[in-house]
Amino acid sequence: MTPAPPRHRLRSALAALLVVVGCVLAPFCVVAVWVSDEVGDTDRYVATMAPLAADPAVQDAVAARITTALTQRLDLTAQINDAAAELPPRLGSLVGALSAPIADGVQGFVRKQADRVVGSDAFATVWTTANRAAHTAVDTFLTGKNEGAVQTQGDEVVLDLGPLVDRVKQALVDDGFSLAAKVPELHTQYVLLSSSAVPKAQKAFSLLRTLGVWLPVTVLVLLALGVLLAARRRRCLVAAALGLCAGMALLALGLVVGRHLFLGGLPDTVSVPAAAAVFDTVVHFIRTTLWTVFGLAALVALGGWLLGPSRPAVALRARARRLPVPRRG
Repeated sequence: MTPAPPRHRLRSALAALLVVVGCVLAPFCVVAVWVSDEVGDTDRYVATMAPLAADPAVQDAVAARITTALTQRLDLTAQINDAAAELPPRLGSLVGALSAPIADGVQGFVRKQADRVVGSDAFATVWTTANRAAHTAVDTFLTGKNEGAVQTQGDEVVLDLGPLVDRVKQALVDDGFSLAAKVPELHTQYVLLSSSAVPKAQKAFSLLRTLGVWLPVTVLVLLALGVLLAARRRRCLVAAALGLCAGMALLALGLVVGRHLFLGGLPDTVSVPAAAAVFDTVVHFIRTTLWTVFGLAALVALGGWLLGPSRPAVALRARARRLPVPRRG
């Protein structure tokens, strides 16, 4: 058997290198496109995040945060004890003894009003307006900008619930709880994301955002050149397609691991179900894109294999030719 000439071996090695580099960059390409599209298009971001306003876990977490903020500012136990001090001694001691149950009852009343406001169209409006005003929560998360209602604070991405707190206060006053009117303006914050990796992610995704336009083109060029340079182009095409499948599978695994680590590292003050809903919504585009690429690459690999000279492929083609062709009419 005559060995391949050096020039032929060099072309094959270069083709293999181009395909490998293209397949390695493919997962980063998907993430870069996500960063570029989600960050650069406010309307697309709003459409992506809007369903979270109706998510029960998010609504429950927001209502709980508003209730805690209002009841802490009201200091119900102190208010009840002050009122008891102004009553006759016997009645005052009775009210003082019942201060805890009374405070719990008032807190339940506040929570009921918070649930009603968060479950109304008002929450969806505030949610959409807040995210649009900040351009995107993802933009804030990636770039570290502190503008509008969604901001980054250290290792957290927070949403200002001030407008919703005002609505709950007004609802309490309308129902006869006039004490709520004495609560000053509050800029209560709801944590959208919390992770020690936020600062690192900001740097990494800032680079991916810059590469979002050029990286997909680079990957396509690398893979195309690799296939064109290869001595056995069909085989190289199948290898490139399988490499893309492997890259997308690794990206999917990375999302699963990242989600587990993210939720496992949350502080006790953050609602895990709500954080999971936010995470899943934010990475929805990545999941959809990676499985689309995986499916297309798998079809290309299958088609390239079926056209090859292997015995199973030849047998399948022969069997397909023997299949009866339905007659028209």
